Amino acid sequence: MFKWVSIARLGLIAALFILVILSASPVLADPALLDPTPITVKENALSAKYAELLQEGRYAELDKDVNQLQQDFERGKWNDVNLMHIFSAFYDTDLGLEEKYNAWIAAFPKSYAALEARATYYRRLAYHARGGDYISQTTEHQISSMESFLKKAVTDAHLAADRTAKPVLSYFGIFSAAMLVGDQKTKEEILNKTIKIDPKNFSVRYKYMISLETKWGGSLEKMQEFRKEVRNAGLSKKQLSYLDELVSDEANWLGIRYLAGTDVKQDYKLAMELFQKGALMGNVRSEINIGLMYGNGWGVQKDIAEAMRWYKKAEFRGYWGAQNYIGRLYKNALTPVNYDEALRRFRLGAAHDDTASQISLGLMYQEGNGVKQDYVEAMKWYKKAEFNGDFAAESYIAELYQHGKPGIPADPAEAIRRFRRGAEHGNAAAQYHLGSCYEWGKGVRPDNSQALIWYQKAADQGDTNAQIGLGRLYSSKAAMNNSPQEMDVAIMWYQKAADQGDPNGAKLVEQARRDKATVQKNLEYMQHRAKPGFVKSTTDAISSFFGGSIP
Repeated sequence: MFKWVSIARLGLIAALFILVILSASPVLADPALLDPTPITVKENALSAKYAELLQEGRYAELDKDVNQLQQDFERGKWNDVNLMHIFSAFYDTDLGLEEKYNAWIAAFPKSYAALEARATYYRRLAYHARGGDYISQTTEHQISSMESFLKKAVTDAHLAADRTAKPVLSYFGIFSAAMLVGDQKTKEEILNKTIKIDPKNFSVRYKYMISLETKWGGSLEKMQEFRKEVRNAGLSKKQLSYLDELVSDEANWLGIRYLAGTDVKQDYKLAMELFQKGALMGNVRSEINIGLMYGNGWGVQKDIAEAMRWYKKAEFRGYWGAQNYIGRLYKNALTPVNYDEALRRFRLGAAHDDTASQISLGLMYQEGNGVKQDYVEAMKWYKKAEFNGDFAAESYIAELYQHGKPGIPADPAEAIRRFRRGAEHGNAAAQYHLGSCYEWGKGVRPDNSQALIWYQKAADQGDTNAQIGLGRLYSSKAAMNNSPQEMDVAIMWYQKAADQGDPNGAKLVEQARRDKATVQKNLEYMQHRAKPGFVKSTTDAISSFFGGSIP
């Protein structure tokens, strides 16, 4: 018999461990929403029916139907994925529903269905209470509320599991809690117990694979090993492909970390190896990233033809986002440029709602490349990208509003609103522009402290303009404060921009080094002035020069 994760243990270590987990994984996803399989029409209809019965308080009918669903699952009529989809009936996070779940359990205290439904509801409330923001933006109250609901969910899941022979959903819920608190032993025990009672189980296996990701304390190697273990488990080809996708996504994610040097030492060679692993498994994002490395000469000899080859691999797999990358090569990298082919590619991607292609198409009209310059048409495509959820579009829209263009009246307030919206959603270009507005007082009162905040956010994402902006701000602070240390920070940011190919970066580094020498001399002079006797010795020297005392 395996050992359940204890409620006391959950409460004690959840807060600490969640902070660790979320420092690596900024947004906490609800495990119930990590299932990649689409819900069927029949599953959706049953889910809607059960949600309606709960709302109307028809507990007898609800209890009979949901328990029958569980019995049908135990007889093999449904699989675990079907069951999970239908239980989405209990995902509504309306706090007012708690009294309905309580009434259901009060009417049927021994019911598996009632307890598991409330466990599902509490688990959803836990993730809703925590929210999806970065941990630095999450309050102690949110974390505390999450813990409270999570404890209730585990308690109900534990009780529910004792009331049926095949409590896969209960196991799934407890597994999710164990994953949050880093209880590897319980995860292993639940996985094994689930497989024993449901050999073809997919939902807990899929969740277990997620728990092996690096950001949850696992590794790519562990994910690959687990994938080998399940190859003969009787899962469908589609289900195995979902597991493969997790592995290839992990390889791609790790590649991006090493490419960008995000919380690890930058390593182009290792990044390429990881992208190649992902590409070998058919990951189109890895294919695009290999293309980017060749197109920019990151750790390899710059090779536009090889970049094009990798982009076309992704295109061949049906990835419409590849059109944007191919179009950009025709526009910017090939000699001679081919604006017609670039336009064709951008239009093709844009027609399939690829937002990057829509933005690139807007730029063609804004710049008048291959088409008559048309700012209104450019704005149309930027707003399409915005409508499709791409916050990068906010920066382009804001730039047009900032000073106004033919057909687009200037609207500084709207520009600031757009920059801020994009910046708050993590878009580096918008963060840079918002920082610039604060530095130079464009549409807002000048505020270097705010400029520093937004430049920092964009610079951390590799935006060279923001890195130059940070260097400029620290250089000014260094001059005002006679601080060589702040000048060192300025030099560091200028150097980062230079390393990423900014044409002015190297010159700014040299100028900052000369400025540091001046700052150092000024500091030494000020320190000398502060020494006892400096004023008297200086006064005596001046008096001697004039041949007498100074009145």
